[in-house]
Amino acid sequence: MLNSREIVNELKKKVVGQDEYVRQLAILGYKHQLNQKLIAEEKTPLNNNLLVVGPTGSGKTFGAKQLAKIIDIPFFEVDCSNVVQNGYKGMNNVEHILKDAADKLKSDVLHSIIYLDEFDKIYDQALDVRGEGTAQQQNFLKMLEPNEVVFDRENSSRHTYAKSLSTAGITFIATGSFDFIRRKEQKKTQKMGFEKGKPEKEPITKEDIIKAGFIPELVGRFSTLINLNELNEDDYYRILIDSKESAYTQYRDFFNAVDVDLHIDDKVFEKIAHEAYEKKVGARGLDDVLNAYLENAVFDVSCDPGISEIDLCLKNGDIVSEYKHEIRETEMLTETERDESEETLVLERIRPIEEENEKVEKRMTLLEAIERHRKEVKEDE
Repeated sequence: MLNSREIVNELKKKVVGQDEYVRQLAILGYKHQLNQKLIAEEKTPLNNNLLVVGPTGSGKTFGAKQLAKIIDIPFFEVDCSNVVQNGYKGMNNVEHILKDAADKLKSDVLHSIIYLDEFDKIYDQALDVRGEGTAQQQNFLKMLEPNEVVFDRENSSRHTYAKSLSTAGITFIATGSFDFIRRKEQKKTQKMGFEKGKPEKEPITKEDIIKAGFIPELVGRFSTLINLNELNEDDYYRILIDSKESAYTQYRDFFNAVDVDLHIDDKVFEKIAHEAYEKKVGARGLDDVLNAYLENAVFDVSCDPGISEIDLCLKNGDIVSEYKHEIRETEMLTETERDESEETLVLERIRPIEEENEKVEKRMTLLEAIERHRKEVKEDE
């Protein structure tokens, strides 16, 4: 079982710019492992659910997935916005989520991490106006604490059939931007004559989430709430050069698979980080920018086996790709060696011709001998 420090060390190899999130994930990972032991001993596990608030592209999903890999546990991701809008007929949201998780993970679901993306979308003001908003949230209450939850049922005239599972060993990570909270605060303060609402850099609290419309019981199901910062340009640069899961690392390994080295100047890394940051789509923008600069190189490498190195460099402020080709053996020879090599090549080419000429001469000699013999025979007659 990995301890929290070991988990932190592994996470930091891949997750950049969110140190507090890394720390909380490490604690959650350790508690998850220990909870499995407590359950096996028929003891009550600790509440280990985490609520994460952060902007798009700040690394919420990436960090959680990396944790699951490090401690080697199943991971199931749910888009809560789709669950709320498209729940199965006759099934509430919790039944929908658990059925999908059980179908995919089978029995491993009992000790998995279920990742509830877009969790803030389960609160819908339109539903709340119709009196359905609270019901939507209450569906999640039983799932988020140790319970035996029915997730598949069938009623017929002959029998009633139901499947259930215990959520005691499942850790839930719920994430969302919760932008509507800041928008609500903004409108409220504007009506009161102030210019600004909740400052952008001020963390959102559980109290803020409850005031915005979430029921206290649901928010209380999460032992910890953490706010993630928006990544800055320096974070983007560090992701490129430090993370073992960065777009650069993936492209480098991709080209190495065909014996091609990828080199990128430091100034190019800085420009890529700047362009990705300007896109305002989070760290995933790094993939978009680097792909735009390397897609032609992928095509060229596939068509030219002679390319041995790709250099991304700056020319007049623009990022350009330059190729180096492998040095052939004849190009490494000295002038004397090259002359000898060329002479050998010529000899190798003319040797078959000489051998054929020798065969022809032998045939001619034989024919001449036969002809002389015929003449001698005729003369004797």
